[in-house]
Amino acid sequence: MAELIPSADLVGPVPAKKRNEFKTAQLLAEYLPPHFKVFHSVHWATQNCDKTFLGEIDFIVLSPTGRLLLIEQKNGGLLEGKDGVSKLYGAQQKSVNMQMNRNLENLQTAFENRSGQKLDIDLLMYCPDYTIKDKSIVGIPADRVVDQPQADVLPEIVQHVLTERATARHTCADAVLISAFLTNQLNVRYDIGFLGGLAKSAYIEQAAGLSEWVGQMSGAPFRLLINATAGSGKTQLALDELAAAESVGQAALYVCFNRNLAEDMKKATGRPDTCTTFHELARVLYESNGFDYKPSAPGFEQSAEYFADHVEQFANSVDVLLIDEAQDFEALWLNTLFKLCKPGGRLIVLMDENQKLYSRVSADFGGWIKIDHQVTYRCPRIVTDHINEFGLAAQPIVSRSVVEGLPSILEVFEAGNIDSLLKATEKVLTQLLAEGHVKDEIALLTVKGAESSDLLKHDLIGKHCLKKIVGRTVSGDFEYSDGEVLADTVFRFKGRSANCVVLTELDFQELDENRKRRLFVGMSRARLRLALVMTQEAAGLLLGESNN
Repeated sequence: MAELIPSADLVGPVPAKKRNEFKTAQLLAEYLPPHFKVFHSVHWATQNCDKTFLGEIDFIVLSPTGRLLLIEQKNGGLLEGKDGVSKLYGAQQKSVNMQMNRNLENLQTAFENRSGQKLDIDLLMYCPDYTIKDKSIVGIPADRVVDQPQADVLPEIVQHVLTERATARHTCADAVLISAFLTNQLNVRYDIGFLGGLAKSAYIEQAAGLSEWVGQMSGAPFRLLINATAGSGKTQLALDELAAAESVGQAALYVCFNRNLAEDMKKATGRPDTCTTFHELARVLYESNGFDYKPSAPGFEQSAEYFADHVEQFANSVDVLLIDEAQDFEALWLNTLFKLCKPGGRLIVLMDENQKLYSRVSADFGGWIKIDHQVTYRCPRIVTDHINEFGLAAQPIVSRSVVEGLPSILEVFEAGNIDSLLKATEKVLTQLLAEGHVKDEIALLTVKGAESSDLLKHDLIGKHCLKKIVGRTVSGDFEYSDGEVLADTVFRFKGRSANCVVLTELDFQELDENRKRRLFVGMSRARLRLALVMTQEAAGLLLGESNN
C-alpha cells in the first residue's frame, strides 16, 4: 500500500465537488506498492520570488526512483474539438490540454529554481465517466489517457508508467528531496482557506452527535447534567433542543453566563426572546418592577439577589430549560433558575469544569443523570496534544477534528516590557497573514482581564488595526471599534472560536489552576492553528509541565 499525503485522517470529510478525486487518490494509495507516495494536491501553492504558481493537478504520484506522474481527473462529459479536449464550467469552456501543461511547467520551474535540478514528470489524464473518441487530440501519448473503458485498471496503468524505466531521466534529485519539496519543506503548503473552511464545516456536522444522543433520552422528571469539553457539541445540542421545543409549541429558555455567547445564540435561533444571560434575565425582572438597573458589579449583585428573592413571578413557566456555562454560576443562581422549569419539564445543564474561570461553588446535582464527554470535534490534534502535555485538563482531551492542525507558533517577549510584548505579537500576526490566514479568522486573545491588559490599551499592533470592545449600547450590547483583527479577553471570547487563535500576554511565575483554566479556554478556541506569545519564564513553566 502506498502512502497517501495528506493522510485520510488529515483530510477527513471533503466537499462534495472534490469527493470523486479523493476516492481516486485513496484507490491509488490502496493498490500501488509500498514506497510509492500519492499526493492529493488539489489545494497547494508554490511561491517563486514575487510570483505564485497555483497547482490544480488532482494527484501527484511519486515512485521510489524519483519519477513523478501528474494525474488530472475530469468527471462527467467533455468536449472534443480540433484544439483538443475541453470541459464546461458553467458557461465557461476551459482547455484540459492547456491546464495540464501549464501546471507541469509551473511545478517543474518551482522545483528547478529551488534545487537546481529537474523533475522527471509524466502526465496522465483520467476521465472515468467518458470515452474519448480520438485520444490523439489530448496532447499527450494515447497510453497516458485513461477513459471509461480502462477506469477499472487505473492503478495498474499508473504503476506501469512509473516503472517502465528503472531510473529517472536527467540528473534528477532523489525521491526524498522531491517528497520534501511536495510536503512543505521547500515552500509548498496546504491552502489555509480550504483547511479552515473544512475544519469549520466538518465541526458543525460532527458536533451533532451529542445532540442526537441526548435527543433520544427521556424521563420524568428529566434532569440531565452534561460535563463536556470545549468543541464537543454543547452549543449544537442547545440549538436542537430549542428547535425541538418550538416545533411542538413548548416554552423554552436558554440561559448562559457570557454575553457574547448569548448574542450568538440569539442570532443562531432567530428567537432573541429565548436566549439570555442570567444577569440579563435578572435585569429584566429588576427593571419591570420599577428599579433602576446599573451595568456594574454592584448592579449585577443587586439584580441577582432581587431575582432570587422574586423568582416566584416566573416559576414553573418553562417546558424546556437549558443552562450553559454552569461552571461559572453561583449555586444560588442555579437553584433559582431551576425553579423556572415545570415539574415535568426538560432541564439540561451544560458545563465544562476545565473552563471554570471563577471561584464559585456550584449547585448540588445529586440524583441527576450525568454525562461526561471529553471529545472535541473543533480543536485539531496539535492543539489537544498541547492541552494534554501542559496538564491543562483534568482528563485527557481527545480530538476528533477532521484536520490535524497546523504547527503552533511560540514567540517570546521580555517580561514587563510592553514594547517587547507588542513587537512579539505583531510578528506573529504578520507571519499568520503572510501564510494565508485572513484577518476575519484570527482572534487575538489576552489571558488578562480587560482592565489589566496592556495590549488592549492599544488600537494598533504595528500596522494591524484592532477591533476591540469600546462600550455598550443602551440595550447593553457590546460596541466594537472599526478595526480588522479581533482583540479580546479569553473571558469574553469563551463560547466562540476562530480558525487561528493568538494567545498573548502569557506572563506568569507559577502555573496554578486559575492560569491553567485561562490557558485551556484560550487554546480550545482554535479550529486550525494556535500561537502563544509568552515570557521565557512562562514558556519554561509550560514546557516543564509537559515533560513531567
